[in-house]
Amino acid sequence: MSKKKPQALRKYINIKHGFAFSSEFYSDSGDYVLLTPGNFLEQGGFRWLGEKQKYYAGDVPEEYVLSPGQMLIAMTEQAPGLLGSTFLVPKGKAYLHNQRLGLVIVKDRDTLNAEYLHYYFSSASVRQQIAKESAGTKVKHTSPDKLLGLPINLPPFEEQQRIAALLQTWDDAIDKKSRILGIKTRLYSCLVETLLVGPTLKLHSYRKKSARPLLLFTHELTARNSANVLGRDLVMGVSNANGIVPMREQTIGSDLSRYKILPPRAFAYNPMRINVGSIAMSRLDSDVLASPDYVLFACKKDVLDPDYFDHLCNTHWWKHHINESGSGSVRQRIYYADLAALRVVIPPFEKQKQIADCLNLAKREIELIEAQIAALNQQKRGLMQKLLTGQWRVMPLRGEMSKKGVARGKART
Repeated sequence: MSKKKPQALRKYINIKHGFAFSSEFYSDSGDYVLLTPGNFLEQGGFRWLGEKQKYYAGDVPEEYVLSPGQMLIAMTEQAPGLLGSTFLVPKGKAYLHNQRLGLVIVKDRDTLNAEYLHYYFSSASVRQQIAKESAGTKVKHTSPDKLLGLPINLPPFEEQQRIAALLQTWDDAIDKKSRILGIKTRLYSCLVETLLVGPTLKLHSYRKKSARPLLLFTHELTARNSANVLGRDLVMGVSNANGIVPMREQTIGSDLSRYKILPPRAFAYNPMRINVGSIAMSRLDSDVLASPDYVLFACKKDVLDPDYFDHLCNTHWWKHHINESGSGSVRQRIYYADLAALRVVIPPFEKQKQIADCLNLAKREIELIEAQIAALNQQKRGLMQKLLTGQWRVMPLRGEMSKKGVARGKART
């Protein structure tokens, strides 16, 4: 940034604690929105909680009613990466400054730009330092004094504005893509429910006649890695968010000969977690390993299309019936016999392929948008690293340069 010595943040800001609003007056609606750590995005920014958003119906101290543009910072980490996240209070509603949130008060707005400060708190190096100095074991928390001790080296005010505006361009692009992703995801869900669940919800007489047990369409896979041909790098787990993923090293057992072999386009699930969505089809090109505790099965060739069944597992109908199929009083377990007994309405194989092709296109479009959002976030992180440390400078455009700026520019050349 410059050769000037970094200053502690307390030179430029103060941080004020929030008010402990009584839970007696929490409400699902009202004039005052009660902000919580849940309203922060982990990477920085505001999150509206929809139906889960809390309101407050009691008496409100006027000094804890926030104004648009004021900055809040998360002082507790209720989700990984949340500590130190900030957002600027949006317009349109009356928001309350709740406990566990810090109100950032800029002492001189001609010296420190609030938007620049928001990106400063969002940078990886600052978040790491906040986490390092935090207290608590289960739930980390920080304090105004610790935050005010963070070092900052400010560029000129006008350059702060240009840096914030540049990074906001990336935020706007990410927000736009995220909105499109939400629309496409809802469209996919609608298509899945319409094309796959519709036939199952027809007249009872039709359903009774056409529904057949899943056993007729699938078969269990029990082959094991008895010759130890496959190694530890091929041991996979099932994530309800990301499907088939590499298993954490510390959870892999020492005897790989007990592990089951999962071929391409076959399915795996943890019998104790399938009810929360932990079932996935392997999209890998070769055999991998799965835990000996997992249930593995495959679709019968030319009888059930794996892509079709994979989409079926994303429906509300599937989740509802899976929850009714398990056994166990404390924690539900669903083994292959339970799964195979599930009665389903499956169209002819060619029709399955047509439906799966349509849904695959919708799914690929979602994956493409997710990749674009990931790329924009990566670009933004790289820019923040360069811009907030002064490795890259953001000079004014020629048309924006003052006479003094033009003179300095000529002097440099």
